[in-house]
Amino acid sequence: MRQRLTAFLLLFLSACASTPGPVGAGEPGSTSTPAPTHPELAAQLLELAERDQAARGALVEAMSSPVEGGGFQLDPGQAELLRAVEAIDAESTAFLRGLVADTGWPT
Repeated sequence: MRQRLTAFLLLFLSACASTPGPVGAGEPGSTSTPAPTHPELAAQLLELAERDQAARGALVEAMSSPVEGGGFQLDPGQAELLRAVEAIDAESTAFLRGLVADTGWPT
């Protein structure tokens, strides 16, 4: 669950950071998206999201082949990919927790 939340949060934040708000956003009565509060984070968030999705894509591709005997057992290459995904999740979670703790929830 934590990995899914982290992946969603990374994608959401990167999408928000890469799409600047229109002029006048955030004014009282405005329904448009406010301008990013930390536009300098956009590249960092996009990089985190890209690393996350690349690792997950490689794992999904590696696990798409049927397993001999019909059971579920990771081969050494798949296990290595899973460890890579878990490491990226841990790094991303730590980064995002620190970001929110230091600066609040960025838009």
